[in-house]
Amino acid sequence: MCQGRPPSAGAAAPAAAPAAAPAARSGMMGTMGAAAVGAVAGGMAGSALANATAPSEKEKKQSLIIRHQKKKAAAACLLALLAAGALPSAHAAPSVAAVAWQSCQAPAFKGWFSKEAPAARGLECAVLAVPLSYQPQEAAHQREVKLALTRQRAKNSRGALLFIAGGPGQAGINPLASKSAATQQLLSEYDLIGYSPRGVAPSLPTIACPAPDKNAQVYEGKSFVESCVKHMGEDTLKYMSTRDAVEDVESIRRALGNERLNLVSYSYGTKVAALYAQRYPAHVRSVVLDGVVDLAEDYTTQRLTQEQGYQHTFEQFAAWCAHNRPDCPLAAEPEAANRRMHALLAQLNAHPLTDKQGEAIDSDALIGLMSTEILWQEGWPDLAQTLRDLQKGRTGSYNRLKYQSPMGEHEQDALTVISCADAALQLPREQELQRLRQIDDASRFDNYRAKSDEELLEPCSYWPHAGTDIVHTPKPDPSLPKLLFVAQTHDGTTPYRNAQAMAAAFSGHLLTREGTGHTLVLNGLSECVDKQVADYLLDPAGFVAAQVCRADD
Repeated sequence: MCQGRPPSAGAAAPAAAPAAAPAARSGMMGTMGAAAVGAVAGGMAGSALANATAPSEKEKKQSLIIRHQKKKAAAACLLALLAAGALPSAHAAPSVAAVAWQSCQAPAFKGWFSKEAPAARGLECAVLAVPLSYQPQEAAHQREVKLALTRQRAKNSRGALLFIAGGPGQAGINPLASKSAATQQLLSEYDLIGYSPRGVAPSLPTIACPAPDKNAQVYEGKSFVESCVKHMGEDTLKYMSTRDAVEDVESIRRALGNERLNLVSYSYGTKVAALYAQRYPAHVRSVVLDGVVDLAEDYTTQRLTQEQGYQHTFEQFAAWCAHNRPDCPLAAEPEAANRRMHALLAQLNAHPLTDKQGEAIDSDALIGLMSTEILWQEGWPDLAQTLRDLQKGRTGSYNRLKYQSPMGEHEQDALTVISCADAALQLPREQELQRLRQIDDASRFDNYRAKSDEELLEPCSYWPHAGTDIVHTPKPDPSLPKLLFVAQTHDGTTPYRNAQAMAAAFSGHLLTREGTGHTLVLNGLSECVDKQVADYLLDPAGFVAAQVCRADD
């Protein structure tokens, strides 16, 4: 689910992910991936608002840039959508103060934005205090989480449109949208609200599990968890789950003073949105879910499905590369493509190169990069060039891809922690290893060497608390308005069948785009999709049926 780095001008991010990251795409939704970008993997829209009708060629190019940013979190993203779960029984809602908006230029918000991703013009910022635990009987109820919020005010506001980012672990502040006429109309009538989920900078506390040695070659499993506990405490880690994130959305609603919410969610964010709609149907006006998580699938199924999706997408990419690039280092036939990929990975494992930040370009680094880049066909030419260059010992194209939208310093940590808070299963060791071997075998292109038991075991295998997710088939309240599920027929992260199943369970609308990729709503990539989404959000009760959109619509 997860998805590429959201096209939000998000929180300021240190230059690059730490050198010592968990091993390549071995966790939830790439959760433990070496360079896996956090995601879910989830995104919002892209450039600043402006007058427009049909997108110009320049705008189309900009939409591809937006898409590239979105995909940066995609791969990592979504295996943390995992076994979605039921929420605790109802409890008295804690008091929440109204949001006190200020200009984002105020000193209190210094460090929220970066030079590369500045605050949008006229953007307002605020901090909302919510309980660490929403259970009044727990001591953690007295402690606070401070959520970072932003608002782009509409000209004629008639409510709020809350964007929920993917990952988990993406900073959702300052979401932007494409220049299409449909999107412009939508955002002229609704305040655009962004927020960074609990644990994600600049919200506080920020999840951080630094490696004891930044040059460490192995930093996974038990050592990662020990670092999380040391720097955050078990009593904080326990409340970094999606269950708590759902209650945060309700706190935001009440603080905004809105009787009903409009939600736009991406990848992992669709898990939050779907659970919120189940729990608070009376407070829902409309919900868009793009890159859909299926709440009825358990952790193992989610993981296995994603790895199978990556393998299928790799085979499609290899065939395209072989037919379109005379210097392609892969082959059209799947097994031959796997062998050639294995040879390149073995080469980098034995003789790593160095990127422009002085970090190693080894086999894990390449697997992490590919986890995002193969998901969108628009980026295949750049990926093919990168593979060829690395084969020849050149690093320029790798640097361009990796650093076009770098992950935040602790974004990978947040992805892993939130995933484990949700889905840690606490299985006996041998059962856990058997499950992980099955998942590891499902993606053959990056499985170039046998892994030891210690390499297979992941942070969630050592998590100090059982996960809070409960797998279930949604049975929404009959009063819940129809939700809009958006999916592409060839989504390597959240399969199309997820949206089909969830739309059926919720008796909702299904908007299909015939194409390859993960998430696209309101980013200008598809005028057909954006117009229908805008029509739905403007008048959800009057929206009758979604039409199929072609890849070139």
